[in-house]
Amino acid sequence: MDALAYLENCKSAPESLPDLIFLDINMPQMSGFDLLGEYQKLPEEIQKRCIIVMLSSSLHPEDRQRAMESPFVHKFISKPISASKLAELRH
Repeated sequence: MDALAYLENCKSAPESLPDLIFLDINMPQMSGFDLLGEYQKLPEEIQKRCIIVMLSSSLHPEDRQRAMESPFVHKFISKPISASKLAELRH
């Protein structure tokens, strides 16, 4: 996946890493949960630098619980995203 390749390529230039990653549970090539599994294989310098926010239109409480069990997910936001939900991320 392009996102993982990008992150891996940034390990020698950590200033190029994104501060915030919005990760949707349902994506075309792999699920957000699958991506989290690959993310945990990345160097620790990358994992510490990026904040992951999981997004979903799913109403299943299991999805929220599973996302929040990941040590890499800082917040779970239900879609659609509103200005007030984005403002919460600042705090």
